[in-house]
Amino acid sequence: MLVKVTNRCGMGCSHCLENSTPAGEHMTEETFHKALDLTRRIEALAWQIGLPRFVIVSGGECTEHPDIVKFVEALVDWGVRPVLLTNGLWLENKDLRESLLRPEWTQLMFQVTNDARFYPRAPIRVQDPRIMYVDSLSVFVALGRGRRKISDGVPMRKFPASFNRLVAEKRNPLPSGRGGAL
Repeated sequence: MLVKVTNRCGMGCSHCLENSTPAGEHMTEETFHKALDLTRRIEALAWQIGLPRFVIVSGGECTEHPDIVKFVEALVDWGVRPVLLTNGLWLENKDLRESLLRPEWTQLMFQVTNDARFYPRAPIRVQDPRIMYVDSLSVFVALGRGRRKISDGVPMRKFPASFNRLVAEKRNPLPSGRGGAL
């Protein structure tokens, strides 16, 4: 399940799939818990047969949500693997970095995406096995501000409007027009 907890992002990338801005709105805590209840109902059968229990947390920039640590804590306590999709700028904030990179949160994962061709600013690098850095995008999804033609030879792929996907270089991109999971 993908839960977008905010539409706020201060980076202002030209290709933003979500049209996120510094003025974007945050999901309420009540809505977040409703999303988790829906996830429990939808994913119950899949989890019963042994499929991985994970929830993807995204945005905008999910770490700009003032309750992100509380949300991650709720997911960890629930027994699912949170996967945060992020630009990584939160790594510069020592307090937030220490709050999210708790040693006991071994199941927490981060995908930090930052292709210098499209992102106006790069995050610092922190050595932690829970963080996967994606430095080069090989496919864009034509959503949000990304609907414009993107230069530098990065192909556009069409996916269902409700599904967002950035495929990292060195992965096998799906054929054009077919959706799939991260």
